[in-house]
Amino acid sequence: MDAERWRAVDALFERVLQLPAVERGAFLDKACADDADLRLQVERLLAADDRAETFLELSPLLQELGGAFVEDAPAGARFGHYRIERLLSRGGMGTVYLATRDDGQFERQVALKLLRPGVHDAEALQRFRAERQILARLEHPGIARLYDGGETSDGVPFLVMEYVEGLPLDVYCDRNRLGIDDRLRLFRRLLDAVAYAHQNLLVHRDLKPANILVTAQGEPKLLDFGIAKQLVQIREGELTQFRIMTPGYASPEQVRNQAITTASDVYALGVVLYELLCGRSPYRLKQDRPHELHDLETAILDQEPDRPSQALDRTGASLPTLEEIGAARRIRPRDLRRKLRGDLDTIVLTALRKEPPRRYGSAGALGADLNRYLKAMPVTARPDTTLYRAGKFVRRHRLGVALAATALMVIAVLFVSVVRQGRRAERERDKSREALAFLVDVFAHADPYQKGAENVSARELLETGAERVSKELAGDSDVQAALLDAIGQASVGLGQIEAAAPLLEKSLAERRRNPPSLELAESLDHVAWVRFLRSDYDGAEPLAREVVDLRRRLEGDDSPRLAFSLTRLGTIMAERHQSTVEEKSREIEGFLQEALAISRRLGDDAGIVGALFPLAKVRFDRGDMTGAEAVYRQVLDLNRRVYGDDHPETSQARRALALTLISQAKPEEAKTLLRQAMVSQKKTLPPDHPDIAATLNDLALAYTRSADYAAAEPLYREGLARELASHGQEDHADTATILYNLAGAIQNQERLEEAAELHEKALRMRTAVYGEKHLYVAQVLGALARLRSDQGRHAEALSLAARAVEIDRELLEPGHPEMIWPLRAMGIALLNAGRSAEAEPYLRESLETLRKTQAPGYFQTSRMEILLGTCLVRLGRVEEGKKLLAEGTAALEARFPADHPWVKEAREKVALAGNGSR
Repeated sequence: MDAERWRAVDALFERVLQLPAVERGAFLDKACADDADLRLQVERLLAADDRAETFLELSPLLQELGGAFVEDAPAGARFGHYRIERLLSRGGMGTVYLATRDDGQFERQVALKLLRPGVHDAEALQRFRAERQILARLEHPGIARLYDGGETSDGVPFLVMEYVEGLPLDVYCDRNRLGIDDRLRLFRRLLDAVAYAHQNLLVHRDLKPANILVTAQGEPKLLDFGIAKQLVQIREGELTQFRIMTPGYASPEQVRNQAITTASDVYALGVVLYELLCGRSPYRLKQDRPHELHDLETAILDQEPDRPSQALDRTGASLPTLEEIGAARRIRPRDLRRKLRGDLDTIVLTALRKEPPRRYGSAGALGADLNRYLKAMPVTARPDTTLYRAGKFVRRHRLGVALAATALMVIAVLFVSVVRQGRRAERERDKSREALAFLVDVFAHADPYQKGAENVSARELLETGAERVSKELAGDSDVQAALLDAIGQASVGLGQIEAAAPLLEKSLAERRRNPPSLELAESLDHVAWVRFLRSDYDGAEPLAREVVDLRRRLEGDDSPRLAFSLTRLGTIMAERHQSTVEEKSREIEGFLQEALAISRRLGDDAGIVGALFPLAKVRFDRGDMTGAEAVYRQVLDLNRRVYGDDHPETSQARRALALTLISQAKPEEAKTLLRQAMVSQKKTLPPDHPDIAATLNDLALAYTRSADYAAAEPLYREGLARELASHGQEDHADTATILYNLAGAIQNQERLEEAAELHEKALRMRTAVYGEKHLYVAQVLGALARLRSDQGRHAEALSLAARAVEIDRELLEPGHPEMIWPLRAMGIALLNAGRSAEAEPYLRESLETLRKTQAPGYFQTSRMEILLGTCLVRLGRVEEGKKLLAEGTAALEARFPADHPWVKEAREKVALAGNGSR
């Protein structure tokens, strides 16, 4: 079969797939009246489709039909860690294979999507790579996950996705004969996934049953974000609007090639829901040419759909009978018509309104109305008449209303309550529509297909939106608060913490004017976190505690959002009270363990990862490096499974594990992890994101622990520049950390005055952020003490070192690894001041702690042996001192070249001891 013939077969097959099975025969009678071979080929594809049990599994026949047109990857071919098993499907852009990961780490079956040969033009590559970026951002159980991605040696990109075994949504419902209410419950779970994508500023643009698979366990999975649209352009020129759609599920604005918003997905969901309920298409097409695209587009644009209860009466040779439709839903036809009439008719037609602002404001709003219907509550999509609401009340409370003596009293109370309820529902509906209309208007300015639109960055779009919200919505506090919160959260995601803070604070202030609500809980969570990110730990913790209490009252003790808030509270407290008394540490761990238990009960992998991360830090802060490393390795494995290799959360896990390895003197493995994190972050984050600055700092620290200070310094400086550009504030914890580390690298290169200036600045910052008594303050005091001692300013050095030791002894348990450095600083200051007897216990305790907590061969242990050996020689305990000097020098000689400053210094001390000098 040649390419042109294949395209004709493929195009007709796609159209037939959109029809219910009972309509397909009549359709093919007309479409293939003069071409029997064309019908034969399409019917063979349909038969293969019926046999398929997995994700678009049409491989044998497609391979036969398209063999002259498409080259397939053979079984056994490798793409990165993955081995091809067999072909699953072909689409317009990509070919999907069943593959297995078999690199020895773990085995997993996956769906590997490869850009099809022949579509490697710049536009296709751009869209395919955009799909990879889109999928990397989505972490929802109802969306097929992206595990991995890469490119072939020829530069062709591929995606590694979750392999979903299941049936298309409509097929699953019909084969399992799901009733109307069960179909609605299943559809509501799909809406959760769509709402999540919308919250991430993504519109799917191709929602249809074939892209919604339902597993054998009844779990819906949303597939194929290949043509999804980003409402905010993350990088200039990335993913403009393409007129690609499935006509039968396209919205009027898609047909007109106008701006696409979340309302476009709501329309497609309305079409899917219409078909699930009544087994008919919303469009009345001519029976003699139901496949004509022009007629379909005309119907989408101009034809008001019948109510689903009316569409049941539509007849035609290609349509299923009313009895067949009822049998698939386990309901008699007359009962089905009655079931659909009223609320369900209104809900579906609201989703299908031609004008986007008149539809449901979001997938969540559609889901909320379906939930109200299932609970026999008034839905917001229909007029809120008193008679209507009273009827709903009667249906919910049949027994009580049947009691005549009580009925009048109930109705009297009802009259007041339903009026209030109606007003509240009306306000919620108006608020949703106003917010959506406002967002659509803002986003239109970034749409390249709108006249006068400009190419703007995500940051510029958010800034414009925030400015307009503040000015134009000042009189509507609810809508203003909702939009300010959304824009603030998006700004946090882009790393614009300073821009986000005032927006989130203002949203919280507005929401505090109303009674306690889930919206208030969200604002409290967001403001607590942004304060934490700004190093305002004293301001963050009270809000984090408040939101936990509020969620317990509003949602109970088994809510995933409560687990999330408990994790944040534990994280904030772990940073604020990093090494305080054991009682506080137990409280922190209690919050995190509760969050972990909730997430495990709910089977929430993301929640489990979220709670494990700060639990590992608690172990780290206690000095349990081995325990911390084990948990961080578990976190990294889970992150890779839940989020994928390139996700920012996975990069954070690599960073945390690397820091634990650095603290155990394992810098080489740490460098590998940090380089991997850096590659992923540069793919997924804006250039000035603070996470990139933090990774640069950690990588420089790994070089510092390898004593390669010259290599570390430029990394610290780049990280510092990115940090300052990101935070834009002087007193920030992360900025102080990089300053402190940079000063250490410069100090070890003997540029003492330059290092002293940076240490003083870092000390001032950390004191401002953490207060006078904190581990991080003690760190800088100790480093500055060593520097002043090297400069001969002994009195100042002793004072600084004494303060560092005092803080750490108050905060830390004996033997904690953090005690190594203030003890060492005090020992050096006393030794250089000629007070060797007083120096010995400090140096000895530091050395003993190093030996207990660090891996054998750590160069700092060898340096401490030389320091203590020198001290003992000066005290006249020459043999004991010479033994330590020899051991330390031999270890340094084995690790560093002969001209290294530390090796030279060690040999000089050995020579002095051999000459009897002290």
